Amino acid sequence: MLDPKLYYLPHNMFPAKGTVVTGGKIVGQGSMVALAFLCCYNLAEWQYAEQSYELTGEYRMIEIEEMRQRFDNSPCAVHLGMSLVELSSGYAKVKLELKREFLNWENMIHGGVIATLLDQAFGCACNTLENIHVAVQMNIHFLATAPVGETIYAESRVLHAGERVGASEMTVFDSKGKTIARAMGTTVSMGARS
Repeated sequence: MLDPKLYYLPHNMFPAKGTVVTGGKIVGQGSMVALAFLCCYNLAEWQYAEQSYELTGEYRMIEIEEMRQRFDNSPCAVHLGMSLVELSSGYAKVKLELKREFLNWENMIHGGVIATLLDQAFGCACNTLENIHVAVQMNIHFLATAPVGETIYAESRVLHAGERVGASEMTVFDSKGKTIARAMGTTVSMGARS
């Protein structure tokens, strides 16, 4: 637990203007916000503040650590061995170690495995936002392969998250930074989280 100092989030992780957040939970409305005893996944993204700050960002802060556990413990993620490396509002990075079981008939990593990793990062990034978003389309360009034993990573960034439609971009790369695949995805909003 952090000591009782005030912290504030980067502007893109704030809830709607005027929302008061403390202990990682939305607790009320007001024109200024004081964040005390905040627990967060990546403290490096938080900045120390001597005073309260007014909220100006467009995204609602959610329980990142709770979301991380839900994503990492999903049956598909557990079965394949996918796990989150980074998670913040509108962004996710997921890793996967390539296993022999992922090879296709040509002894190359099956495209479906790459697509699944992309989709996991896509879903994680979209669902850190205020509304629930579900994928309706994903366009993938397979650019290279990687060998068994290599750890690959998928990054997803939300480009737009409207009231009805969202758009994200995703990239898969290996441990040396070589691009394996690129993708764009579209989501539809199912409405606000309850």
